[in-house]
Amino acid sequence: MNITRSFPLSKHTTFRTGGNAQFFAEVDSAEELSQILRLAEKQRMPHIILGEGSNVLVADVDFPGYVIRPHIMGIELEGDTGLLIVGAGEHWDNVVAFAVSRNLAGIENLSFIPGSTGAAPVQNIGAYGTELSDVLEWVEVFDTVSDSVVRLTKSECQFAYRDSVFKKPKGKHLIILRVALRLAPGGAVDISYKDLAKYFMDSKPTLAEVREAVIKIRTAKLPDIAKVGTAGSFFKNPIISEDLFVGLEKKFPGLPSFSEGKNHKKIPLAWILDKVCGLNGYREGNVGLFETQPLALVNFGTATANEIKNFAEKISEIVKTKTNIEIEWEVNKINFS
Repeated sequence: MNITRSFPLSKHTTFRTGGNAQFFAEVDSAEELSQILRLAEKQRMPHIILGEGSNVLVADVDFPGYVIRPHIMGIELEGDTGLLIVGAGEHWDNVVAFAVSRNLAGIENLSFIPGSTGAAPVQNIGAYGTELSDVLEWVEVFDTVSDSVVRLTKSECQFAYRDSVFKKPKGKHLIILRVALRLAPGGAVDISYKDLAKYFMDSKPTLAEVREAVIKIRTAKLPDIAKVGTAGSFFKNPIISEDLFVGLEKKFPGLPSFSEGKNHKKIPLAWILDKVCGLNGYREGNVGLFETQPLALVNFGTATANEIKNFAEKISEIVKTKTNIEIEWEVNKINFS
């Protein structure tokens, strides 16, 4: 176990915000996690869990307790069954690369999504027509209430669009240790999503070619976290009622949509931000919407967490005024009062 005092969280988040954690602890096992949690309880200090800091906005105030990073490693393939068991600390894109290199289909469309594997079920990460829940078999968690390791089935994870039980109050006591993915040995690729369909036209790509295409498309659209502060897509695509959609379509001809259950439509928020609100590339000081993907908020310099938060709230208000749609954050807020 590695514990660091007065750790600057701004150096551990892709948005480059955050104060100092009184203690930052990397744990390599469930046993070490249990130890650090008992220590925090004994010292009457709070704790939070933070992976690679790629889908969070951390407040610029010090955290008076333990920030814990599960660094549980390992990628195991169970024979020829296609079951891939992955430690929470593994970098997600390394897992995708591993699967593709062994001709295991199912997660190639999720290439180049930043973050740790342990964070993937929390958000039910998704891209190019694929969601993690499509292939997830089970999640192994540490239950901080019972101080024990528990295995959750996919249904127990309560997956929805960019949502899971881990984001809800009733799941906050569960810390992800390992994830099992049911992949398809030699399985077919899915290039039905419009960007991939356009990229490949009538060809039949391999898994490796799909992964390469996804990386190229994402790189062209999204900001480079090595150059600017960002958490990628900041907002969820809204799911609205059929009635609201009909009214909006009349007002804004060409409004794209996708069926989402009975009497509901999912709307590409990037289209709303660009075509309806005229916000593509909109910027205030060091915070702005990325010019080629307005779903992405960018810290262009030394923006504070509050500046980013206020900017995001302003964007939400503009969308609400123009469309009567209330948009939700995909990014999680941490250590805000």
